[in-house]
Amino acid sequence: MIIRGSNKKQSDKRPHIRSSIVREPGMYHLYAKQIIGDRLFYRQSDFKKLIYTIEEARKKFRSEVIIVVCMSNHFHMIVDSPDIMGFKTFIARKYCGWYNMKYHRTGPLFYESTIKASPLSFDEAKRDKILYNANNPVKAKLSNSPFRYKYSSLKLFTKKPGVWKELIQISNDVIISLFGSVENFKKALLAELEYKKYVRK
Repeated sequence: MIIRGSNKKQSDKRPHIRSSIVREPGMYHLYAKQIIGDRLFYRQSDFKKLIYTIEEARKKFRSEVIIVVCMSNHFHMIVDSPDIMGFKTFIARKYCGWYNMKYHRTGPLFYESTIKASPLSFDEAKRDKILYNANNPVKAKLSNSPFRYKYSSLKLFTKKPGVWKELIQISNDVIISLFGSVENFKKALLAELEYKKYVRK
């Protein structure tokens, strides 16, 4: 189980805010937060359903998923897609519908009723955002290593990938092309953490 919590009915009283329209094919940072900042995953089955839905979108829209990191009330992912609007809308609608039915709630699930998408046009921006997402659990003190955090696709780089291997297809090709090798990627993750510690001092 990811998170323990009570199931409660809730309605969305926030006004619907339409997200900016993103149509260009390419690599994007996608992120979404539970609408009231509450828990997004009450059980491991909730987490599994989200990852499986992402995999369905990957196949349907012929996209490449580079990294997915799920936190308690939000998630991040880096995706290269020819149709990012279709990709993110499919996930938002399908997962929200399933989640609402399971927990007897109504209304949007994600803040501002959408999964937000930020384009990553340059290699430096891609590297920075991958490092940021991968190290998120360590910075939040949920794990002492980005590779040991149970709800990060970086588990696929280890000998014990857990449920990730059976739920989603993620290639190492983009990370290797951006960092040169998996070892270089690991070094960059450590360097980014050390830099953040230095900046906070």
